[in-house]
Amino acid sequence: MIEAFGVMAGNDVRLRGALPPGFLDGPFETQRISDILESFTSAVQDGALAEQVKARIGDKLFKEGKAAGSGHFRSLDSIQSLNSESLVFRTPSLFCKVRSTSGESRIEFATNFVAGPEYLDPTFNFIAEHHKFAVHEIPGMLSAQEKLDLVIRLVGEGLLQITPETEEVADGRR
Repeated sequence: MIEAFGVMAGNDVRLRGALPPGFLDGPFETQRISDILESFTSAVQDGALAEQVKARIGDKLFKEGKAAGSGHFRSLDSIQSLNSESLVFRTPSLFCKVRSTSGESRIEFATNFVAGPEYLDPTFNFIAEHHKFAVHEIPGMLSAQEKLDLVIRLVGEGLLQITPETEEVADGRR
């Protein structure tokens, strides 16, 4: 709600104006408040406000994010043993999103991104939507080697980490 009012304040000057002189001495302006709340309700029902709020929250998460989580260096050391059956994961608190333009798709995370041709869109969306998966589960038009190369790149950039052997066996996904 706070973010929604923040977005609305950017769009509606009534929410940015100073209180008039003598505000505390006069009667409370219930009609003014009702008008603002009515505008807010209308904006929420429209759906455009919700999209602006999501974008604002996403921008804040990107600015506050960190590129690599704990275990990143262990994952870098494990890259040599990565294969199509290896499990990789993205820390749930590491927010990422996929953006597409004509000719390019990119997955953005923390203060970083990886971009490629637009046919990577389903691949990047899968990675953004799944916190843990085996390399071979990645969909799209990539060969097995290209999937490995992409995962190696995403591990190196800090988006993904390689699941330790003990977790793979305990998880039953080995």
